[in-house]
Parts: sequence; C-alpha cells; structure tokens
Amino acid sequence: MGEAGATLARRRPNTAIETQREALTVWQPFTDELLTHWLETAGPGPVLDRAPDDAWKERGATLLRRYRELAANHTLCTAHRDPKENAGILRCALEETVAGRPLAPRQLGLLRHAVESMVRKRGRPGSAGHTELRTRQAAQAAQPSHHAFAQLVLHRLPALAQHTGAADTAPLTAAVSPHEAQRTGLPAGAVVPAPVRHVVENALSAPLGTLVERGVVPSAEVLAELVPQLVASTGAQSYRDEALCTLTAAHYRAFRNRRSLLLLDLARQVRADELPWVRATAAYRTADGRHPARTALTELGELGELGELGELAVQAFPGTLLPNPLIRELGLLARQAEVDAPFVEELAADTFTPSSPPPPGSRRDCSKAPCTSAITASTTRRSAVSRPRRRANRGPGPRRASRSCAPSVPARSGAATAGP
Repeated sequence: MGEAGATLARRRPNTAIETQREALTVWQPFTDELLTHWLETAGPGPVLDRAPDDAWKERGATLLRRYRELAANHTLCTAHRDPKENAGILRCALEETVAGRPLAPRQLGLLRHAVESMVRKRGRPGSAGHTELRTRQAAQAAQPSHHAFAQLVLHRLPALAQHTGAADTAPLTAAVSPHEAQRTGLPAGAVVPAPVRHVVENALSAPLGTLVERGVVPSAEVLAELVPQLVASTGAQSYRDEALCTLTAAHYRAFRNRRSLLLLDLARQVRADELPWVRATAAYRTADGRHPARTALTELGELGELGELGELAVQAFPGTLLPNPLIRELGLLARQAEVDAPFVEELAADTFTPSSPPPPGSRRDCSKAPCTSAITASTTRRSAVSRPRRRANRGPGPRRASRSCAPSVPARSGAATAGP
C-alpha cells in the first residue's frame, strides 16, 4: 500500500483539463455578458446602430472592472487576452467606447463581424439552443478531477499497513460518502474513476491466479517478480522460531531484488545459501527442513505449488517464453521438493568465449569442435542479415539486382559452418 500511496500522492491536477474547466466556468459566461451588452445597441440593424447612453457606458465600465479582477484571479486560460479573438474584440471595443473615443472603421467592422458570427453559431444569449449548450458545458465542468479523487483515496490509505497489500480494495475505492462529501467538496455518491481505482487494485493481496484473472499481473515478467515472495514463505517454513522465519523470508525477498549481472566463462553470482549469515542460521532449521517445499506440495495436490505455478504461467501467457527469473524460482522449488525435473534457463550467446566449456548437459566435444565458435558465427550472420546495408537513393530508373547483404563469415577450424 505504500507504493500505491506514493503513486497517488504524485498525481497532480491536469493543466489542460483545468484550463478547459476555467474557460467553461469563467470566461465563456463573461463573454456571453459582453455579447448581451453589445446587442443592446443593435436595434433593427447591427451593433452600434444606436448610440449608447450613459447608463450603458456605466454598465460597460462595471464589466471592464470585473474583467480585470477575473484576469488577475484566473490565469490558466489566455485566449481572452488575444485581441484577434471574439472575446478580445468585444472587450477592446468596449474599452474605447466607455472612454468616449469613437471606433475606427476597421475596429467597428471587426466588432460587427464578431457579434454576427457569435450569434449565428450559438444563438443569442438566453435562447433555447444557447441555454442548452451552456447547461451541458457547465455539467461537464462540474465533474470532479482525478486529482481530487486521488486525494480522497489517499486519505483512506493510512488505516492499512503500508508495507503489505490489501486483502480487499473495495472499501478503498467505494463511492464518496456524505461525510467525505462535506470534507472534500466532492459530490456524494460519486464513483472513483478507473485510473485512480487501478492504482489501488494493483496493491491487492490475493493468490496469483486471482491477480492474473483481474489483470493485475499482465505478463510473465511481472509474474516472475511476485514469485520470490511465495518461494520465500515456503523456504521459511523450515524454521520453528517465528522471528527467524520472518527474517529468512525477508532476506530472500531482498536478495532476489538485487541487480543481476551477465558474467563470462560460465561464472555466476553468489547464491542466497552461500552467504555467511544464512549458513549461521542453518543450524536452527527443523529436522525436515531440508525439504521445506514438501509440505506445500502435499497440501496443494499432486504437483502442489510447483505445478500450480507452472500451469498458471503457461495457461495465462501462452506462446510466451518464460523469463529466466521465473525458471530459476521453479527450479529452486523443484530442488527443495526433491522433484527430478530439469528447468533450463535461456542461454545468452554473448557470454560465451572460445575457451568456455560447453553448457551443462551438452554432448559436444569442445576439444574437437568448440561449440562457442558456431554460436558466435551463427549469431554474427543472423545479425548481419537482419540489418541490411542502406543504399543511396539513386532516383527513378532501372536498378541493378541487389546482392545478398550478408557478409561472408569464415568458420573457424573444426567449427560448424554458418549459413546454407
């Protein structure tokens, strides 16, 4: 839950959405007031067909003072400042008229064109079509932001332990209660949106099958990140002391989170059971602690945890090459349960050198034909074929038949020849 809380805390208001909200709730209603004010001077003809009186100018001055207040308090939307926009044309013309200066012919033409286009597009302010449009836009602008919902869910999280997942995420993503509506200003009964709800659902603590079914585990790579938690709890069952059991499980999880390296000459990194503090606690294992996975295998059926995990990986992600971390955990469970099943990880060809011995289980005689030479030659040729050389654009016209762009790779003495 700690990671879910950190993700929700990092969510900030969307500037584009807040700008649109400000335009719908502040500037469009003010522009409608400017349009209504100018239409008072239209009469049977265009605007300013009648000379405005002093009362009209006084109301215009009030509108201009309110505009300056709105511009100082609402700074996200800047379209109203553009003198080429309709709102800017109406405001600039009002400033000139209130000041007692006559409008230039060009400015008067711009004013009349802006008023006519606005009325033609949306109707006169107060008409049925215009009122319906503004009502619909106001309802859209009144919808709460995802940031507000994220703060609401974040306020619900401290009641749970931050270092573990949640057994049930339904209370965390429930609709807004009346008490929360009074505190946050959100409408009572509002539903938490999906982007915020998914953050909390990813912190669900449930069996792997449930997590895969709900889409919390979307790939075999994510599944491989969760499997060490199961293996850690299984291996810790061999300790009777509860504190030592918790420490062993936490150590295994931390050890699996370390950074892995690709080493040459079949070298490997240190294993968890080779660490000195792990060897020091080995004396406190129970008599049957040599096979801590046997109990889990018995409880879960014929194949138990090992079979269930393998079946889940194959059925949930068919046609996907299982990642090496997942194969490594499956092999560890098999060794702990004394199951004679080989789990072979994918080999990286770039980690072999000509002096390397063959991989375990290989029948190739390295003294006669080094297996690494064939791997290197095959890899080089395959890479060359997959990246053909680019030719300059010679323009239209006939072209010569292109030759194979794969370079010739000489095979070493005794090595298999790459290519056809």
